[in-house]
Amino acid sequence: MPLRTASEIMTTNNAALRTPIISSHCRDDEVIAMEYGEEFRDNLMRKGMEVTLRVYEDRGHWVNEPEGIDDLFAFIDRLTRMGP
Repeated sequence: MPLRTASEIMTTNNAALRTPIISSHCRDDEVIAMEYGEEFRDNLMRKGMEVTLRVYEDRGHWVNEPEGIDDLFAFIDRLTRMGP
C-alpha cells in the first residue's frame, strides 16, 4: 500500500476506514526500513483508522514465527468476538 497516496484519497465515508488493520515489521528487515512501517501506521491512524503494529526483532523481510502468527490469530480472534 502506498504510504501517502491511498490515505490522501480516503474519505470519511469509506468502509476501509472502519476496518481494523494489523501490520507487522521486523527491525532487521533488509528490504523495507522500520521507519516506513511506522509511517504507514501513523498515516492510517491520522485518518482515524484502528491500526495495530507489531514489531519483532528478527526474521528480516518475512513473517516472524511463531510470535507473528500468534499475534495474527489473536487479532482475528478479537475481531470475531467483537462481531459486526
